[in-house]
Amino acid sequence: MWKMCQLILTKSTYVDFKARATELIRMVPDFSQREILEFRYLARHTWDDIAAERCYTTRWVYELHGRALQAFDRILEETGEKEKEFS
Repeated sequence: MWKMCQLILTKSTYVDFKARATELIRMVPDFSQREILEFRYLARHTWDDIAAERCYTTRWVYELHGRALQAFDRILEETGEKEKEFS
């Protein structure tokens, strides 16, 4: 019984975390950057799959990803999420 409760709590925490991450990612203003984050972290695509899907080079996907992370970091600071600890 305890293991089942632990599993349900863990899944619930994951679902809450993913929902909040989705909200924050959707706040990234640039569509291409937002899309890279969604494909990579929400849909769990590989870098090569993202590049093929968007007709980008893998190098360009890395560049957009870096820019997206900077934008995401700014959003975390603006929303006060950066100070929160996710575990």
